[in-house]
Amino acid sequence: MKISIPTIIIATFVAFAVMIGYFVTVAMRTEVNLVRPDYYQEELKHQDYMEAIRRTEALGEQVKVVLDREKKVINILISAPFNPIQGKVKFYRPSSSKLDFEQDFITNAEGQSEVPLDRLIKGNWKITLAFEIEGKKYLKETSLNY
Repeated sequence: MKISIPTIIIATFVAFAVMIGYFVTVAMRTEVNLVRPDYYQEELKHQDYMEAIRRTEALGEQVKVVLDREKKVINILISAPFNPIQGKVKFYRPSSSKLDFEQDFITNAEGQSEVPLDRLIKGNWKITLAFEIEGKKYLKETSLNY
C-alpha cells in the first residue's frame, strides 16, 4: 500500500490542528492569578524598599562597596557622621539560589568594614547592602564579577 503525498500533507495538518486544540484546552483550564491576596501589603513593602534606595542614592559617594581581590574581602565604606553602623550584606547568585547567603557587618570609627569572601565562588553576584541610620533604612545594590 502506497501513501500519496496529498494524504501525508492532510494528515500533517490534522495532527497540527489536534495539537493546537490540546494546547488551547490545557491553557483554558489552567488557573492563572496575577494578583496576590496580600497585594496591598506587598505594595507597601515595595514602597519602603524604593524609599530606602532613594535615601541611599541621596547620600551619593558616602556609601561605597569596593572589592579587594588580593585580600579576598569587600570593603564597605560609609562616611556618615553616625558611626559605628551595623547592617547586613546579602549575596545573591542569579544562577543558583543555593549559593545565596547573608552576613552581618559593623563599621569602625572611620566608617569602614571588611566582609570576607570565603564563601564566594567565581561568577556573577548581586550584593545588597542594608543598614539603618537613626531608624531610617538604607539599601545599596551593586553587582560584581568575582
